[in-house]
Amino acid sequence: MAIGGRKMKSYSAWTGLDGKAKTLVEGVERPRALNGTHVPETEVQLWTIHAATWEEASAIHFLRLGSGDYSPHGEAQPCPVCGAMFYPEGSRDCWRCERKV
Repeated sequence: MAIGGRKMKSYSAWTGLDGKAKTLVEGVERPRALNGTHVPETEVQLWTIHAATWEEASAIHFLRLGSGDYSPHGEAQPCPVCGAMFYPEGSRDCWRCERKV
């Protein structure tokens, strides 16, 4: 999916039947453990978010949960390829040049 010329990734939020635990993952499929079984407490999909980076999706997720501001890992720095701000200690995804730096 592309919005405004930017390639967007899909992220999905999940919760258990009790509604307590909340999980955000890249993709739209229900999360699976390494052994292939579904991760417990991910029976209900809450929503899908289309965003350029993990940090952007997490900020939207936190906003929808009403749980305050999302704090990305590390400080924002200019991408060495295109100069756009990104989080090299976080996802390392550049929203502008779409490279994992």
